[in-house]
Amino acid sequence: MQEPDKVLKILGFANRARKLTLGMTATVSALKRGGLKLIILAEDCSENTQSKIQLHNRHNLQVLEYSNKENLGLFFGRGEVGIIGIQDQDFAKSLKKLILNYTKSP
Repeated sequence: MQEPDKVLKILGFANRARKLTLGMTATVSALKRGGLKLIILAEDCSENTQSKIQLHNRHNLQVLEYSNKENLGLFFGRGEVGIIGIQDQDFAKSLKKLILNYTKSP
């Protein structure tokens, strides 16, 4: 199985387990409560989105870029998804490893 497929598979598991947030409002709310372990931004998200996350990221969570808004939106059955918050440490650890390995490979 290729890395992108594995990332989406884990995101699907996290979604079914209700351990992620989708979109700016839900993610910033969870970020303010301290309930996030990882933030994933679409590679084509706006600078405004990135600056809002940096502003509210008091716990210095790692922010990774993955895929694009359209693909993430299609996967979750929504319009476009530019930001995902991961609320579970185990899902976050697996996703970090996969995304970092995927971005390092040629």
